[in-house]
Amino acid sequence: MKKIRLYGCPKETVETYKMLSSTTKVEVSPITDNDLDRTVNEIFMHDCQFEENVILKEMFMIFQGFTPDEMLNYLNILKEHNVPYGGIKIIETDHNKNWKLRDLFSEVLLEHELFKKSEILKQVLISTSNVNIDKLNENDKTKFKELLMKGYMMLQNPSRDLENIDSCTREIMNYLKKM
Repeated sequence: MKKIRLYGCPKETVETYKMLSSTTKVEVSPITDNDLDRTVNEIFMHDCQFEENVILKEMFMIFQGFTPDEMLNYLNILKEHNVPYGGIKIIETDHNKNWKLRDLFSEVLLEHELFKKSEILKQVLISTSNVNIDKLNENDKTKFKELLMKGYMMLQNPSRDLENIDSCTREIMNYLKKM
């Protein structure tokens, strides 16, 4: 049976998804703060009663037994029933099934933040396409072009980090303010 565990969702959302179980054939159960030190695999071995989560403010939906396409189909069913899910979605894999839930959530939040910051850098880089750099002196033109190349290269680097992305975004923005 396919299973879903929910963390940080309002009680009404959990109850609605549980009611849809008869239609979707998916077992749905909440996760409590006490489950954060269990492994991903362990949280699927029992059902929990709903408790307000206070440790993390984000909402997480963890899928067991789903392919990425099946997850998207399930999410579309939720939309069709006017109960879309707006939190972070995770599929249990061989790689993450023995992770502590707390560690998985931390890693996913970091990746989520990295993705958001990368998108901001991408938008800043796109916004520079119509910028007239003639207002800059030759030295600043060269530095600005190097900075743009650095930003493009950073977005291609799978091991980029938040600090470098933030720094590059700020530097480009500072140059844009000069123009």
